[in-house]
Amino acid sequence: MNIHKSLIHIKWIMPIFFSSFFICNSCKLDINRHVGETIVRKWIGKTIQLPDDFLCKYQYKDTSLCASLLGKEYRVLLYMDSTGCANCKFDMKDWKNLIEKVDNSDYKSKVGFLLFFQSKKNKIKELSYFLKRDNFSYPVFLDTANTINKLNHFPSNPAYQCFLLDRHNKVLAIGNPALNPKVWELYKRIISGDKQPAKQERTTTVEADKREYNYGSIKINKAHSMEFTLKNTGTSPLIISQVSASCGCTAVDWEKRPIPPGESTRIKVEMKPDNPGTFTKTITAYCNVESGLLKLTVKGNGMK
Repeated sequence: MNIHKSLIHIKWIMPIFFSSFFICNSCKLDINRHVGETIVRKWIGKTIQLPDDFLCKYQYKDTSLCASLLGKEYRVLLYMDSTGCANCKFDMKDWKNLIEKVDNSDYKSKVGFLLFFQSKKNKIKELSYFLKRDNFSYPVFLDTANTINKLNHFPSNPAYQCFLLDRHNKVLAIGNPALNPKVWELYKRIISGDKQPAKQERTTTVEADKREYNYGSIKINKAHSMEFTLKNTGTSPLIISQVSASCGCTAVDWEKRPIPPGESTRIKVEMKPDNPGTFTKTITAYCNVESGLLKLTVKGNGMK
């Protein structure tokens, strides 16, 4: 890879990456920033090795369609360790939305998605069930021997296990574009050849009526609703670009309009636990605050 281009991509990635993934006190932020910078610099320009042997599924059945994805000019590679896959670990709705967006854009002919899932052979049926549940019909790679991770030794943090690659599988950028709109904007600038840094978004400040909500003991397989109230305490409109939940059993809804200074908005959360036992789930609101995101938590105990 051209060294100058590599440095440009690092310059783009750093502010976006750290505002996207870390929200904490300043001391912890400095530690995370140092660790993240080391990982990003190590992986930018590195070539990802793809395994020769894997299963490919499309519409929940074996297929050879995955081969066509390897010829794309750009590839978005996701690695997910789905060993012991459970409902709250596997959720493809955000990826489904992103891929549909790409399929309806000028990027369709340029970009392919290489979605690698580590899955033991006795878990393939379970994985197919989750794909079907989320109505996810894009081809996926099932790596039962975890070969791709053995070849590349991906970082252990899932936040660093998604990459934008060129046609030679060299890493151009790091981050999950399905969960974070800012990462997808970065990917699009690289794909389109735009070498200009992104315009700085005007930030604001937000106060939440609570950062954590405890449902207490609730019945499984039954929907339970609650709301978080966010007040825009800054001087610029609050723009919530995306809200994601760490669990497929958690649904979220929010206002898509800009929230003027001084006004409030609500994030509605519907929890439907499918297994008994305690749970703790994270709701992440990507918005124009200093850190780039706001993390909220719901927890409780599912009962039959």
